[in-house]
Amino acid sequence: MSLLDHIAGAQEKVLRPSGGCHSCPRKRRSLVSAALRPGQVIFVGEMPGEDDVAVGEGFAGASGQLLRQLAKDAGVPEPWSFTHIVHCRAGGDAIKPKEVSCCLSQFVLDEVKDYAFIVLVGNAAVQAFFPGSNANHLRGNVTWHPDFPAQRFYAIDHPAFVLKRPELKDLYYKRLQRLARVMRGDDGPQVNVIHGAAAVPTLREWMKAPLWSLDLETTRLEAFAADGRIKSLAVTVNGQDVVFGQEEEPHFQALLQLAAEYITKPDKSVVGHHIGFDLVWLEQVCGVRAQVQLVHETGVQWYQAKQYKMPSLKELVSKELDGYRYLIQQPHLEKDVGRLMKYNAEDVVYPLQLMKTAMKVLRPKTRDLVTRVLGPAEVILTRMGTTGIYLRQDYRQQKTDEYNERRRELVQAWKDEDPEFIPSEHESGDGLLRYLFDIRRLPVLERTDTGVPVTDKSTIKQWLRDGHTIVRHLLELREIDKIIGTYLTAYDKHVWPDSRVRSSYPLTWTDSGRSSSRSPNLQNIPRKKEIRDLFGAPPGAVLLESDLSQIEFRIMVCLANDSNGIAGYARGEDAHTMTARKIAGVDKPTKEQRSNAKPVNFMFLYGGSAPTAQKIAADDYGVLWSDRQAAQFREMFMATYPGIPVFHEESKRRLIQNRGWFESVVGHVFHYNEWDAKDSGKRDHAFRAALNAEAQGPAAQLAFYIMVLARRLLDARGFQSVEFVNTVHDSIMTEIPNPAWVGDVIATIDEASQLAHAWVKDWFVVPLVMEHEVGESWGSLRPYSG
Repeated sequence: MSLLDHIAGAQEKVLRPSGGCHSCPRKRRSLVSAALRPGQVIFVGEMPGEDDVAVGEGFAGASGQLLRQLAKDAGVPEPWSFTHIVHCRAGGDAIKPKEVSCCLSQFVLDEVKDYAFIVLVGNAAVQAFFPGSNANHLRGNVTWHPDFPAQRFYAIDHPAFVLKRPELKDLYYKRLQRLARVMRGDDGPQVNVIHGAAAVPTLREWMKAPLWSLDLETTRLEAFAADGRIKSLAVTVNGQDVVFGQEEEPHFQALLQLAAEYITKPDKSVVGHHIGFDLVWLEQVCGVRAQVQLVHETGVQWYQAKQYKMPSLKELVSKELDGYRYLIQQPHLEKDVGRLMKYNAEDVVYPLQLMKTAMKVLRPKTRDLVTRVLGPAEVILTRMGTTGIYLRQDYRQQKTDEYNERRRELVQAWKDEDPEFIPSEHESGDGLLRYLFDIRRLPVLERTDTGVPVTDKSTIKQWLRDGHTIVRHLLELREIDKIIGTYLTAYDKHVWPDSRVRSSYPLTWTDSGRSSSRSPNLQNIPRKKEIRDLFGAPPGAVLLESDLSQIEFRIMVCLANDSNGIAGYARGEDAHTMTARKIAGVDKPTKEQRSNAKPVNFMFLYGGSAPTAQKIAADDYGVLWSDRQAAQFREMFMATYPGIPVFHEESKRRLIQNRGWFESVVGHVFHYNEWDAKDSGKRDHAFRAALNAEAQGPAAQLAFYIMVLARRLLDARGFQSVEFVNTVHDSIMTEIPNPAWVGDVIATIDEASQLAHAWVKDWFVVPLVMEHEVGESWGSLRPYSG
């Protein structure tokens, strides 16, 4: 489908406007005609502003004047022309898709046809010509459109955005300077593309090279999809010569096999953006296992260098290099093979440049982190998302039926107890508010910013503690609805025909340095047994969960150099027992006393207040503390681990001194912009987030490194079919196809953990302990006893 197929009527009227607006709701109200002048460039905005209407020309207001001045200063060749995707002023109304389609077909397509360069100003203009695209990918890059083969597009932010964010002015000016250079003939890096018969012998010669920059174009994002194919391949070793091949060529399979052979060599290195994606595709298509030990992932490198969150290669090239010259938004629509080769060449040349630049920018400790741990881990996590975790479908259906019946019974019990309760009407929304506050006359404990009474879990539990027992039904109903909607029926859209649920695990999103889990989130599954039992191993296999025991607490006592905590771990004790001994005043705490110590540790480890710990203890652990007890427990915790509160203050002082810049003990870097916010709540949040990252980041990164090392050991020992299927921050979930292998797999993971411990032993001075549980389903795992 052509991109212009998204524009109603465009194919019939393209470049043949009638000028009629009878079908448009605006009907020429406050119309501003395009200002067309002979030249190379036309700027296309969203819609006219008030000043544009008054003057009769686009970009006449303050933002337009800024654009004109910066374009002049940057040397963009004049004369310039201006138009909008919608020619009538919308006032306070948002423009509608029908209006965009009408204006494009009636006016804009004809207006832009004679200009070599079409500059799309703002997101609305980008979406009009490239429907569904990410504007961040196009900004600052020269983009080619399959429906306009003789013209080039260039996207920039709307200047009104720059007026709101003055710190972006320099980048905006640089992008206009780039536009000026391109208009004067600058085509970017001169690359020699090697294709056809010469491609195979060249790539075979490059097998000797220590590093490849590699990129694949595929028909699907999912490497596990049966109908997915690799359409093209590009490789460079020097950033000047590029081997290119596509599936229609007779030698393409030979190129793929050479690439597959290269990635199986441990002494080789690869670089790319989302390079794990390309390696896993080669694994799936060619039946190999990537063994390259140096993996340079440019997205991870630049996240650490400048905190780009989930950066695209296009965004990085636009901001850190000199932009694409041959960006193709939808390569499968491109008919010019020469242009496609240039685009694919840029996709391997630029990652090589980005890697070299990043290695100069990154501090030594961070450089070690991204090369030793995060690059290889990106491959592990991509492979994990490709494998997926097994969803027990029969069990899920059983639980769905069970919870639906439980819900019906609960609603009926509520109705039986209170005849004024009307099912459906009073279960949620305004009806629930009327029931709680008008019928039951419950006290309003808190309101939202808009004045609506709060009815969250904490509020309901407080009502229960105050004797309003009727709301227990609401608490139970919400729990049931959450389980049904979030964990039972929600997986309908995520489960694949092989009964596996597949998530993605990006390393470039969280502030702390942990991975995140997306679509769906498999790192936020409740500990409730019956929910976790949704996931397990397929028949005949077993699931293993390997957990870094109390890793965040161990890290924190080491960072704080807390002598009590370090000595306790050296004796083989755990933090919960140590805290329970202090709180209960006994040498051998009971199991219940140890459990009561958990909310103390988890809250106060990161500087939580006594009232907050009191609330968490009640809501999450069912432990009721008085105000006095909460205050006492906090004092006892700080007395038990006196180094920790000192470290809390040191962490805060360091963040202030570094003006929000943070570096963890293993090299993870992040900048907390709100460290000096006027709002004290925002400042406190920045300090807490940085304190969390002190331990949570290294904990997760130790787990990543253990996975990387364990994978290498497992493959070397013949356990290639053993797969990692999930990770929850500091735990590793492994699917083992043969239960007889469990002992060997655990021994291998333990060996990897000790190798990882050697990486941090200069500061991690307590034992690194892994606890293993095994079973057929996640919720029913049992401690491994050998």
